[in-house]
Amino acid sequence: MTIINQELQQIISRPGPPRDRLQQVLRDIFQARVDDNGFLQITPRLRQLKLSPVDPFFAAFRQLVIREYRTNAGLRQDELGHHLHLFRSYLDLFYLNAIRAFPGVSDYQKLLASTRTYRLRLDYQTSSRYHNRCPGQFDYPRNMKVQLLRNSWRLTRNPARMIELIVNIDTGAFVSEWDQYRVGPTNQVISAPTAYAPAQLAAIANTESFNYGVPHGQYPGYEKLTSA
Repeated sequence: MTIINQELQQIISRPGPPRDRLQQVLRDIFQARVDDNGFLQITPRLRQLKLSPVDPFFAAFRQLVIREYRTNAGLRQDELGHHLHLFRSYLDLFYLNAIRAFPGVSDYQKLLASTRTYRLRLDYQTSSRYHNRCPGQFDYPRNMKVQLLRNSWRLTRNPARMIELIVNIDTGAFVSEWDQYRVGPTNQVISAPTAYAPAQLAAIANTESFNYGVPHGQYPGYEKLTSA
């Protein structure tokens, strides 16, 4: 996948309007399209892409989105924005692939191993309430949210709390939609909700979610960074 990584960096780094570069990534690299169930499908083999959490592509791509979508409507203002919203699931998948390549019995241990290699500090201070949905009556939180990088004051290409991981507190396993999806005969993701059991749909609802904006967490003063 090294060639794909290089192509992504070339597109992101070249001059030109952010919109053109965002479209090139989705159209030319991933051949992204929305299927009849509203799910974004990409070239199947690219689901194996590994991008480390510190890969400069993430912060650069985030910056292009911030520059292109400055109004209160955000990604809701057009079709490209909708596709970018859906594409976050694949950004999650790419860094999950990379983290899970590290040694460890559980996903959480693999995450910790990756932080030692990348010299990262994890952020545990953002609420996980939207990642503890359950089909029955709620009793207690079963999942915690972990974000990285923990903090950054960069005015552009800010990587703070961009990567998000949801971890089951009891097992240390990631709670991810990508552990629930199956693929069909054409190797595309089976996207019909009726194909999945309620417990699977709950895990899909509680999944990680890449952040285009910069979540404040316990750190004030980030309003200036989101419009740079």
